[in-house]
Amino acid sequence: MASRPTSAAGNDAPARNDRDDGVHDAAGATDAAGDAPQRAGGGGRNARPPLAPKKKTGRVVKTKKPPTPLRRKLEEPDVDWDNALPNFGRCVAQELKQLTDTFVSQGEISFSAFKRCWTTQRMSTLYHVEFWESTPARVHQIVLHQALAFVLDSIERAEQAMGGRDAVARLLAAVFALYCAYSVQLGTPKHKIAVNPREWAQLMQLEASLMSNAKSEFPSAFEEALVMLDRLSTSDNAFLKCLQGPAPRLRLRRRLPLARLPTRENVAPLRQPEQEITYDNTLEMPVRSPLCVVVLLKY
Repeated sequence: MASRPTSAAGNDAPARNDRDDGVHDAAGATDAAGDAPQRAGGGGRNARPPLAPKKKTGRVVKTKKPPTPLRRKLEEPDVDWDNALPNFGRCVAQELKQLTDTFVSQGEISFSAFKRCWTTQRMSTLYHVEFWESTPARVHQIVLHQALAFVLDSIERAEQAMGGRDAVARLLAAVFALYCAYSVQLGTPKHKIAVNPREWAQLMQLEASLMSNAKSEFPSAFEEALVMLDRLSTSDNAFLKCLQGPAPRLRLRRRLPLARLPTRENVAPLRQPEQEITYDNTLEMPVRSPLCVVVLLKY
């Protein structure tokens, strides 16, 4: 039996064919799998690659608005913020009393001397005060009302003192303070001084209160005070006549017991001075600082 001749090349051919078939089969499978995403995307070579999966992070923190600043009531628990306006009014009244004491003690009773005391004590800075619930309008109203109340209290004390020299000097200082408080206001138009009928009747008695001793003791200051009151009531139109005056919470005046109330018969209108009075009625306006004064009013 003749054996079938084989050769190395012949034996290797089927092996190579097997390997080639395996390679072709694997390549075919790879091509088939690779065409799947292209066919799914429908774009072929220009199709965009699939998006990468989102990475899972830890806790998701939601954005919130920045915390609001703490209210000053919580920061300053010892401050009586509910009564800030009345407390400021008491401070103004105390400043006016201190100004009057300084003016009377220095001996010279004249408006020029009063202006020096006003400038030294820096009374004009009262209009620059700011605190919790203040506004420029409220600050102006409180200062003006306290100046008016100071004049009315001085009138009552002068009547009770029967025209004593010290009481009349303090009454002149109160008139000067009212004129200065109205003149140095910030901005225009100026705030008016609210007066009720009772207060206006007392103002009309001012000349009678001064006539007892001021005309003889302080003639120049007496005429200056009359000119100032006439200017406030006529040319400046500074008084706002109303039925009740300022708001109730701003009425800080302590009324003294009156022996008699003013009536129509004993109320005399303000008169013009007998001769023209020439004096320097200008006041130095303070330069407003960029930093306003902040007052913490403790009860």
